[in-house]
Amino acid sequence: MHFSYITSIIDIAVLAVQAFLMFAAAALIFIKHNNTHDRSKSLIFTFFFSAAIVATGEIVIILRTNVFLDHYQMMPLQTIIMSCVIYFILMCYLVEVLRPYWLNFKRLLILLSPWLILVGIALYMHFTNDGLTSIYSLSKLKKYITYPDVIVRIAITSSLFFYTLWLFYICCFTKRYHPTRPMIRITMITLLLMTITFFCSRGLQFFWAHMAHEALYITITVLILYVEHYERLHIPYEAVRTYYNPAVEVAPSTTQEVINHVSITLCNIMEDPKVWSDPDITRDEIAHLVGSNRTYVNQAAKLLGFESVTDMLHKRRIEYVCERLREEPNANLQEVFYDAGYQSRTTAWRHFTNIVGCSPTEFQEKNIHQEHIT
Repeated sequence: MHFSYITSIIDIAVLAVQAFLMFAAAALIFIKHNNTHDRSKSLIFTFFFSAAIVATGEIVIILRTNVFLDHYQMMPLQTIIMSCVIYFILMCYLVEVLRPYWLNFKRLLILLSPWLILVGIALYMHFTNDGLTSIYSLSKLKKYITYPDVIVRIAITSSLFFYTLWLFYICCFTKRYHPTRPMIRITMITLLLMTITFFCSRGLQFFWAHMAHEALYITITVLILYVEHYERLHIPYEAVRTYYNPAVEVAPSTTQEVINHVSITLCNIMEDPKVWSDPDITRDEIAHLVGSNRTYVNQAAKLLGFESVTDMLHKRRIEYVCERLREEPNANLQEVFYDAGYQSRTTAWRHFTNIVGCSPTEFQEKNIHQEHIT
């Protein structure tokens, strides 16, 4: 396929729209979360900003060098590596949303080790063989398909497909609850289509795949902004206005409105047994589920009448224990504590006594006695 003047203009126009949306999305995330300590927000800001820079760079290269598909190298190593890095930033964001603080440096290194090995081999071939095989058409790709450097570049490009399948596994089979999981699944489907179109555009030089890939970039930007803006925490207009005009002071009601919104979300989340019965859940993860930070979540918990979000969590668990013991007075206490999310009998016993005012055994005996009376 050959780039005509019209297709070149279309390519530049789509890239310009993509760059504008990415810069706008990065600015929106920064305005909303520049004072929060949330790794997912940092990751998605980095994704938007780096993708916008790359799109702008492609436009500049096309305009300055007139390099269109007639002279467009297939699977150039620098483009593949840059695109993969942007993909991995997005992948880390999705994992962080679904499983907060699970992806540490060691796990990330193990996860990316196959890709890093392939990139290392490609770089070694590039520097020892005075460059890699240049391919500008499908006929040359068929001719050089058995060359080691071509095989390695195809493997690097194809690896994104397997990482996307791994993301699907994380999303579909993780037991940890997350309220935005349906939208995350739609985002992952879009990401899967992006990996396919990326291979077809960069590896097979199809113009339709190139346009589809850029359109999917725009789609995934809209999806992520929807998740961040509407499903995790709404952005107060006053916060945006104040960012552009620091002289304008935010009225106290603005912060209170945010806390009110967080309290409603927190209350809804705490009604789900998958959340409060998770023995490994932490304050940071609850804040992540709500889509806010620990300060706002604790203030929201106090607004609901609790001392803190941890106090709210324990009272919700003990409430469940009491309900179980009323329904099943002869139930095994250890099993009830375990179902409520407690792994330590001592911890469960202490919280039950502090909240209810009597020991679990006394509470159980009282319910057994009432059952005999009735």
